[in-house]
Amino acid sequence: MGVIIRATVAVATVAVTVLTSGAAPTPSPGTVRCGATLTSSTTLTADLVCRNSDVGLRLAEGVVLDLGGFSLVGPGRGFGTAVTGGYTPTVRNGTIRGWNTGVMSEEADGGGAISHVLVTDTRLAIGSSLGGTATVESSTLRGNDYGITTFQSTATVTDSVLRDNGSAVVVGSDYTTVRVQRSTLRGNDIAVDCEGGSLTVESARLVENGTGVRVDPFMCGADVVDSTVSRNEVGVSSSSTFPEGLGLLLERNVFRDNTVAVDLQWSATVNDNEFRGNATALRTRTSTDPQWGPVVVRVTANDFRRNGDAVVIDGLSELGSNTAVRNTGVGISAPGATDLGGNVAWGNGVEPQCVGVVCAGRPGA
Repeated sequence: MGVIIRATVAVATVAVTVLTSGAAPTPSPGTVRCGATLTSSTTLTADLVCRNSDVGLRLAEGVVLDLGGFSLVGPGRGFGTAVTGGYTPTVRNGTIRGWNTGVMSEEADGGGAISHVLVTDTRLAIGSSLGGTATVESSTLRGNDYGITTFQSTATVTDSVLRDNGSAVVVGSDYTTVRVQRSTLRGNDIAVDCEGGSLTVESARLVENGTGVRVDPFMCGADVVDSTVSRNEVGVSSSSTFPEGLGLLLERNVFRDNTVAVDLQWSATVNDNEFRGNATALRTRTSTDPQWGPVVVRVTANDFRRNGDAVVIDGLSELGSNTAVRNTGVGISAPGATDLGGNVAWGNGVEPQCVGVVCAGRPGA
């Protein structure tokens, strides 16, 4: 049950609904003020504006803050934390704007959770570290320096929109697991930046970013699957300066109208993807220095049509069952590749149609 507590709304004071379990307490007048610690799950009934507070609200462990469709407004980007406290402070249904940090635990090993929340105009929207968990569900992170950051922790982003941020998702170190599902990442400088740990991007849309997914495969093992990657400067890129790596899997994606769809400098598997209308579809520049070990890009069962250059591989590779048709530039160029057979190329702008592998031509020709 809930007890409505009414008070006059002022700049740093707002009426709330206190959500309780069991028998309802005797009603008493009260307010919530900027910097208060909430010991019961609470719903705001008006905007709470905090102009001179390092903390918007602290939540005791297990307490949920329901913004009630209203806003928790801070002193400006770079100052204070909107919601903190407990191991996983939880916020839903409203807007957080104008803070240094949106939602983050005060515990060294904590995280935070948001659902149906817009977080905007912060340095960091939500973060987790050292075993904590961050959850973004059906929410929007917009216009922040960083959307969600992780350090030796876990994060899940589901059914959300991350747009116009500096870096929307940062996978910060080893012992970190991040999953981005059914979400749209648009207009970010870097949509997903994986520097370590484990990353899965699944059934997502990465649109009009500077870079869609950037991976350092020495520390980060990344899977990008069943997603649409379109109109980015670079769709997916990988690079590493170390001799061993965890690898990158690109599978069942659609790459469309990117300047460079896939740019690889380390081992990767590119399987069963569709490439359309990219200036450069797949480019690799991997080391052949023996000290780095075998750095091999495996490219299988992909369909390259109406791009500029389709496949341009510099380094070790394995190619099989790819189709490159009617690209205005190179069809398949992979000198020294291991030919797995089944490649097809015709109608591309540069002859020969294939270098490094044997390709079948136009059917019936």
